Amino acid sequence: MLFNKSAVKTKRKPLKPYRFYRRCPIFSINNETFKSIETCFSIKPKDSRVQKARKITTVLGVSIKPDEHTRKGSFEGIRLPAFTLRDRKGHCIEQALLLNAILSKYHIPTKWVVMKNPKGYAADLKNWGIHAFNYFKGDSGEIFLADTITNKVRPKKHQKFIVEQKMNYREFCSFCFQDSGEDYAFNHNNLKKAITEFQVSLCADPNNYSACISLGEAFSIHHHPKKAEQWYREALKIAPNFLDVHAAYGDFLWEWNKKDKAKQVYLAAAEMQTKDFQILHSLEKRLKQFSGCKSIAERVGNTKKHLMKKKGFKGY
Repeated sequence: MLFNKSAVKTKRKPLKPYRFYRRCPIFSINNETFKSIETCFSIKPKDSRVQKARKITTVLGVSIKPDEHTRKGSFEGIRLPAFTLRDRKGHCIEQALLLNAILSKYHIPTKWVVMKNPKGYAADLKNWGIHAFNYFKGDSGEIFLADTITNKVRPKKHQKFIVEQKMNYREFCSFCFQDSGEDYAFNHNNLKKAITEFQVSLCADPNNYSACISLGEAFSIHHHPKKAEQWYREALKIAPNFLDVHAAYGDFLWEWNKKDKAKQVYLAAAEMQTKDFQILHSLEKRLKQFSGCKSIAERVGNTKKHLMKKKGFKGY
């Protein structure tokens, strides 16, 4: 699930800066490492921001290979930029971190945007994929996305996606450690390390209800339903009026065969809003399995179709 800042009802205060930086390493590379690779990029003084970004993205796109962490013996957690450079491989978030570290060395001020199912990245609507981009302003003021997976720097206005979320540094740190926790829990069956990573994620941003849901899911798949439910309820405290969170809690209840309770949660979710039509599609299917919910399921389905048409996506 992609975190949506606007869904947070009452914002919680994060850690003080000195405590935050003790827990969350800075995603950068040192000057010695940078000097060892600087000549590879062939940056000229007169190059524009976009030209610099394209040269850096091209070199990294060729040099760094994709690594999804899913096979036995693969890297666990999340690589820092120096390790991605050392191993010459990394998944999309790890490559985005490395790209960000190098762009900053050339004084290109970048920010983060995370998109769900952006076109060109497993955009099959039956798959749920989240991709992180560096974005920056070109010399003319136009917003560009830089990405090593596709080896492209292109205007943001040309990128199609389901939902997006811009993130500041803290929020992106939280997102990264959430991803690391998911890797430990879901790909490497290591719940203990997963819990640590999720805790770091929530230290970086205590408003990240998505990390709470991922932690709940981790406890659930490792057969700790009581602990799992505590974290789903924690997510509901942070974003009590957001459809995505209620739908996730309903799915948890459904999986643990609490169908009556799940029905009530799904019905509550159907009265809420989201811009994520994948979640609406899932909710529609769940509601169709309950008697007396046909009209509500149809309404959810119509909302899904409207959002898909608005975003320019074609059917399931």
